[in-house]
Amino acid sequence: GLARLSGISDGTGLVQLESVPGNELVYPDKVLLLQDGSFVLKDKRCNVNVQKYSRDGRYVCGFGSGGKVQDICIGEDQSVCILGLGNITRYDSRNGSFLDSLAIPRHNYDEFCRDGHGGYWIFAAAPDFDHYDFDTPFPTLYHFPAGASEPAEELLPRKDYIMNISMITQAADG
Repeated sequence: GLARLSGISDGTGLVQLESVPGNELVYPDKVLLLQDGSFVLKDKRCNVNVQKYSRDGRYVCGFGSGGKVQDICIGEDQSVCILGLGNITRYDSRNGSFLDSLAIPRHNYDEFCRDGHGGYWIFAAAPDFDHYDFDTPFPTLYHFPAGASEPAEELLPRKDYIMNISMITQAADG
């Protein structure tokens, strides 16, 4: 079904987030709203990369224990799903407890979402560089049905690839 933002948000504004020693936000790059009005933040550089806050900014819990988090999404059951390097891990959004983990082939995945049937759609803008020859098209969209550790479908083939600007630039502290 469709979610109406008016049901979970009555406008925009600033919310002061509670600071948690050792888990301060450094570079938040994604926010997801839960049905109860609380929200989940993904941070590229924080010790606990995925954190939940109440609607008024109080820290509720963290998900996982660091490591590379490619993306996050909310499951049909309101679970927090984390795409890591070679796995998808689900947590209970109410308290952060571990639900399950699914091993998937390690790849340069970028983003993902649930498919509405317990599986996942996963997007990869660039190929697996260890096996890419620049002549063979590679799929950019993978469908993993519920419980499947291998994709059932590989779609949207391409030969060129997208390179994130952070891969080709550097910052220097003078």
